[in-house]
This record gives sequence, structure tokens and C-alpha cells, in this order.
Amino acid sequence: MSPDPKDIVYIALALTLKCYLWSNDKELKEIQENICILSTTEIIKRTKFLN
Repeated sequence: MSPDPKDIVYIALALTLKCYLWSNDKELKEIQENICILSTTEIIKRTKFLN
């Protein structure tokens, strides 16, 4: 579920609340299929701070 056991609590919370996770951990993003994980760059783009 996660390469880092410390992430499990955040993954469980995101699943429970049906919300995104904010992480720059590429490995976590690659293996996690049930949660949308956004990097800092993706969050900035989605909020249009870069345009």
C-alpha cells in the first residue's frame, strides 16, 4: 500500500474522507491506485498560480 509505513495513516485518512493527498513521493504516486496524489507542482497548476 505504501513504501513508507508512516504514510499509512495519511492514506487511510484520504480513503475515509475521499480526498486527495499532497505528496512529492514519486514511488507512492506510482503504486497507489485508489487515491489521487498530487505533487506541489500539480497543486499549483490546478489552482492556477503559475498562469
